[in-house]
Amino acid sequence: MIGRSLKMETFERNPDPLEAAAALKRDGAIVINAQMDTDVVQIVASELRNHFDSEGRYTESDFNGYNTLRVSAILAKSRRSPASSSTTERVWALWDAIDPAGLEAENPVQRGHIYHQDEALGYMAGVWDCTAMTGKLEPYAVHEFMFLLEGSVIMVLEDGVEITVNAGEAFVIPKGLVCQWKQPGYVRKVFMIFEDPGAPAADDVAKLGIILPRSPVEYRDPSGRMIVGVRDSAPFDGEMRSHPHHELAHLLEGAVTITGGDGASQTFEAGDTFYIPQGAVCGWQSSGSVTALYASLNGATK
Repeated sequence: MIGRSLKMETFERNPDPLEAAAALKRDGAIVINAQMDTDVVQIVASELRNHFDSEGRYTESDFNGYNTLRVSAILAKSRRSPASSSTTERVWALWDAIDPAGLEAENPVQRGHIYHQDEALGYMAGVWDCTAMTGKLEPYAVHEFMFLLEGSVIMVLEDGVEITVNAGEAFVIPKGLVCQWKQPGYVRKVFMIFEDPGAPAADDVAKLGIILPRSPVEYRDPSGRMIVGVRDSAPFDGEMRSHPHHELAHLLEGAVTITGGDGASQTFEAGDTFYIPQGAVCGWQSSGSVTALYASLNGATK
């Protein structure tokens, strides 16, 4: 979905919620010069939800209190370190409780925000956080790419091997892998999930294990639609084109400027995470080398 060129009204910290909602309805975006209180966020979000849903513009209803950057089709930006930028996610929607049948310990509280979802594909990308928990040893229900923004996770495999993933690291759990999620404390992550309903797990899923992306194509699901890896690029000036897949990317080194079809642009630097939906018209430029973790999914109908 491609946004239009915006003239955005600027508000100071904790503006009047009805004024902020009215400006968002009128212009599609606003600038807020500081984080907002939870009460303001909830009021504005509730005001906007019905408005955007009634117009069939559901991807524009993701106002959530942290600084979501909407530059044409670029849906989101987040920072790894809470101290590094005011764009850190600070306000979340409370999600339903995790099914106790899948837990061994704790009573976790999870929150999150969805950037993009396709229920038919079992596809979802977004940000999530959760308090401490220990899951049961069982087959993982989806293919999932994750980049940890805060905290650590211990993944226990069927043979007892433990793999610890810390903040600033990425990993993939392939669908069907028998494993246990152990989370000793608070965790915050960005993620991409692909269930591919009805499709079986890979024959060698146990051999694949927990995947830590290092190479250009580190993981490809059995259908070939979801790909995860690390991309190194020399300086480039890409042409405007329709993005060929859904993509969640985290910059490890360098900076990239992405320009939307309406000419609006945003520069992302090392430590930034952003998401672009399939079909968005955009062009990528960089004056230096870039290294990025990425997860992509071809959402086109087979």
